[in-house]
Amino acid sequence: MERVTPFLAGFLVIIGGLLALGCSPGISPKGTVGQEEAAALTRVDDGRGGVTAEGIWVSPNHLREMGGTLAGEYPLDRFALVHLSLNTHSVELARYDPMSRVTLERTGGPPTAPEQWVPLSESGHHREGVLVFAGLSYEALAEQRDTLSLVVRDVAGVPERVLTWDL
Repeated sequence: MERVTPFLAGFLVIIGGLLALGCSPGISPKGTVGQEEAAALTRVDDGRGGVTAEGIWVSPNHLREMGGTLAGEYPLDRFALVHLSLNTHSVELARYDPMSRVTLERTGGPPTAPEQWVPLSESGHHREGVLVFAGLSYEALAEQRDTLSLVVRDVAGVPERVLTWDL
């Protein structure tokens, strides 16, 4: 019986620890305002063709937290920005130019091509950057309660990937 007691005690300690971890609210601190807002403004496609497209509609808080010179060069009262990531483990992404494959489409308006691709990370399997759309502003689009779609065409054999926001 003495052998069972240490085994049982160890078992109960392990189970108690697992229960405490499973029931805790988490050990990571709550994200910043920009991170929480970015999560709400993030859209991810279904990963067809082995490539996942993720777009974040850039808000003032997200832009501030991205840092760098983007805020000074592309103020949100004159530009709309989309933080785009393309990720894969099987496709060479460097051959796809976001400037020629992406448009922003609004309800009732013509497609808008990006003015600029500002790369943040460029590798063959992971491309990340900010698409800059001139003549549109974050504030005006949000006030209009517009539906916007970022359309990524012809990447990895997929004719269209559509990420949609209802602002």
